[in-house]
Amino acid sequence: MSIDQAAQLLHVSRRTIYNRIRDGRLHTIRTLGGSQRVLVESLHDLGFKPQAFPTSASAASFDVRARS
Repeated sequence: MSIDQAAQLLHVSRRTIYNRIRDGRLHTIRTLGGSQRVLVESLHDLGFKPQAFPTSASAASFDVRARS
């Protein structure tokens, strides 16, 4: 994922992401175009736990309709 996406998921700044990369706490790869991408596995090591559904989806309600 991109540096911006990682920063948003961890609720930190881009600078913090770069610092964690430099410190070896986040691992990245380079794309063919030269962009840096954060490996999702390294986010798990920092305590990020993905949710099965976005928060808004968990609050959704569904109508059950009888079939005729």
